[in-house]
Amino acid sequence: WVDCRVWASYDGGDHRIIVGEVVDMGLGGQEDPLVYFRSAYTNAVRPTDPGR
Repeated sequence: WVDCRVWASYDGGDHRIIVGEVVDMGLGGQEDPLVYFRSAYTNAVRPTDPGR
């Protein structure tokens, strides 16, 4: 999860563009994180060795 504070809001025509400042973040359960990259959703793989 990511907790954000609204930093700026812009008119995007038929929608608003919101820019947020991250003020806190953390991990949820054991599910792999969902990532949106290059116009597609995928799951990010957690590192097997968190010490690296």
